[in-house]
Amino acid sequence: MLDARCSMLDAPPSGSPLMVKQGNASVIVAGDQSAYDQVREVLVAIGSTLSYISSSGLADRTKLAINLLLMVEVIAFGEAVAMAERGGVERSVVVDAILKSVAASPVLS
Repeated sequence: MLDARCSMLDAPPSGSPLMVKQGNASVIVAGDQSAYDQVREVLVAIGSTLSYISSSGLADRTKLAINLLLMVEVIAFGEAVAMAERGGVERSVVVDAILKSVAASPVLS
C-alpha cells in the first residue's frame, strides 16, 4: 500500500446500528496518525466519540475487549436475576430494580 500511497485504518464502531445511523456510536481507530487526521471528520459522522489507539490492528483488539466486557455484563445480569428469583423476588421486580440502579446499562435495556 505504501507504493500506491494508500493508508489503512481499522476503525470498528461501538454501538448499535441505530446509534451508527444517528452518528452516536463511538469509533476506535488504529493506524497511521496522518491517515487518521485526514479522515477524522468522516469518522465523526459515524460517532462523535473517537478513540485513537495507535498501531494498525489494535483497534480491533480493543473492540474485542469491549465486546468481552459486554458479554460478561449480560451473563452477570442473568445470574443476578436468577439469584434474586431463587431468593423469592419476582423477576419483573428485580429487573426493574436493576435497570433503575447504578448497575443499569444501555446493554441491559
